[in-house]
Amino acid sequence: MTIQGGAEKAYKNGYRGKMLKLGLDYEKFVYEVLPAQKRINIEPCKTKKEQYLYGENIAGWEIKFDRNFRNTNNLYIETGEKNWDAPHFTPSGIHKASWNYLIGDYQTIYVFTAKFLVASERKYEPVVTETSKGFLLPLSDAEEICQIRIDVEPRDKLL
Repeated sequence: MTIQGGAEKAYKNGYRGKMLKLGLDYEKFVYEVLPAQKRINIEPCKTKKEQYLYGENIAGWEIKFDRNFRNTNNLYIETGEKNWDAPHFTPSGIHKASWNYLIGDYQTIYVFTAKFLVASERKYEPVVTETSKGFLLPLSDAEEICQIRIDVEPRDKLL
């Protein structure tokens, strides 16, 4: 695969680290919002062994931050990931051993069953970058097929 647009340089200069931090910050936010607004309590896995066995949390919920969906009117549903210089993608997102797939931003959170998204994958526009692959789920479809939509109350009301 040819690296386009300086992806190697951007990747080595902290792009991956920045994206990981945004994702981890969002996970922490979700762990606060779910019990406060929906009485759903899930705890993150704290050890490498737990993460290997269960994923991000013991409940089996994959959590993704999509900071662009309001501009694109699509949710980016991840199906694979890799380092920029790796030859192949590894399953991720909906293809991990996940029960639910949670995606959104600090205003709206969508919860889907991972199995349903896997079954629907071929229906939607695929997207492949140097380090990620997935598909675009139109918001109009997301609204119809999500299990739960959480409209997040302002943070001061959560605490």
